[in-house]
Amino acid sequence: VESYVREHQDALAATALLIEHAQAHGDDLTEALLATHGLHRGFLTMLVADRTGWIVAGSSRLNERDRPEPNSGGRTVADRAYFTEPLKTGRPYTSEVFLGRGFGSDPIVALSAPLR
Repeated sequence: VESYVREHQDALAATALLIEHAQAHGDDLTEALLATHGLHRGFLTMLVADRTGWIVAGSSRLNERDRPEPNSGGRTVADRAYFTEPLKTGRPYTSEVFLGRGFGSDPIVALSAPLR
């Protein structure tokens, strides 16, 4: 389990770099998320939030076809530890196992990385 989580932590770090590059060039942020979904099936939902916690891009496997789909927006993650901890520390975050909320109720481990 540890190596599986580490693999996804590394993939998230690489995705954060892709997102930073996309932001700098005005590109679609969802493309970076979809690329990671294609390579790492352990990610159920991937989100990009702005500095205040509002989701600005996302993709999810939580539909019946098991295919990532764009996020419709209008949600915030400002109260979630995977958002607040990297904001405070400037470092990636890995949660304990918990039941998801909002995007499904599966047991999950949340991973996050700050964008610079």
